[in-house]
Amino acid sequence: MIACYREFCKDLGIFREPKPSIAILNWRNVKVIPEYEIWRDFFISNGHESAIVDPRDLHVKGGTLFGSPINDPGRSFAIDLIYRRLVTYEITRELVQGDLAPFIDACREGLACIVNPFKSNLITSKGVLALLSDASNASLFTRKEGKYIEKFVPWSRLLEKGETWYREREIELIPFLQAQPDRFVIKAARSRGGREVILGNDPRVGREEWSQLIERHAREGGWIVQERVQIPELTLPVVRNRDITLETFKINLNPYVIGSKFCNAGCRASKSNIINVGVGGGQLPTFLVMQRAPESPE
Repeated sequence: MIACYREFCKDLGIFREPKPSIAILNWRNVKVIPEYEIWRDFFISNGHESAIVDPRDLHVKGGTLFGSPINDPGRSFAIDLIYRRLVTYEITRELVQGDLAPFIDACREGLACIVNPFKSNLITSKGVLALLSDASNASLFTRKEGKYIEKFVPWSRLLEKGETWYREREIELIPFLQAQPDRFVIKAARSRGGREVILGNDPRVGREEWSQLIERHAREGGWIVQERVQIPELTLPVVRNRDITLETFKINLNPYVIGSKFCNAGCRASKSNIINVGVGGGQLPTFLVMQRAPESPE
């Protein structure tokens, strides 16, 4: 984030604070406030003034952006850098009420460096996976990138009427999906938290309903389809009523990339095929273990 701030100041030709103040921006009632408190305390321990700020508690005075901490609304501090955590579609919803004008002005006029600016919203759409997966876009990527896409991105397409390719054969997408529900999953491209994910092999979704869902969401737009993949499983200890048992969970690993460099990963676990904390899953501590280089002989 500090690298982003330095680049921001350089581009605008403005004075760079040696220890910029940092506002962690999200609604005051979200469930992940404890996570933000860890970040806030880390920033403070490194000499930065920092607080968690609700975007509706921002105001501009004399060309400077100010915000009030959610735990101390009577205090206000000047903000140099915003770590934006609230999602874009929630911002557009609140804009109707006009409560976010100071934040939008700050973005437009460059009153603060915004980490996770609005243009980062492009990558939040699952439609990106359809772009990556479609072989007709192969010329956009290097050979090395193409190998990674082939290895790690499941077959994905925008859910829409028309022809496409599946395993080297041309298909009419909608009837092909309707005939093979066990092999596919459909998802709202802009949804999050494990919501609006429909598995074709879900016993609660009959074949007729699956066909209707395919037709409806293809007509509405904004959905993708993906080929189902085998979900890894892991046996984990579970504490219930002071007893420890071993149970099997489905897991997924989520790599973190900062500044185009891999830095670590998070791991989520669930009994469900839809693995997300928002729908009953859990978060596991994840450690990156590096193999120690052999010691040189004396």
